[in-house]
Amino acid sequence: MIGNKYWSTGIIIDYNQYGELWSAKAKFYDDGWCQDESTEGEIRARYWSKDLPVLLDNVKADVEKLDIEWKDGGQVFAKQDGESFPTNWKETLKTQADRLGFTFPYMEVENV
Repeated sequence: MIGNKYWSTGIIIDYNQYGELWSAKAKFYDDGWCQDESTEGEIRARYWSKDLPVLLDNVKADVEKLDIEWKDGGQVFAKQDGESFPTNWKETLKTQADRLGFTFPYMEVENV
């Protein structure tokens, strides 16, 4: 590992539209860049589930248990920008991000 601590930007959510199931993972990195000694990893929910809050809570708790730092307080991301997600996916993920104390980059303020 390069540096003293691993870091992650947030939790990535995926959705299986056929089973209406969610998945969650967090990728983490050291402070290296283009160096042979640099390492990275991933913590993910083992199974897909209809219970998105449980997936998020478990991934978040395990990241923190391993003392991985959330960059900029953490964010909730949608895999492929929510391409195959349900129509209300932005509201669903924003609610979860707020609950976790994370930000959600997909809700933009429209200029009038």
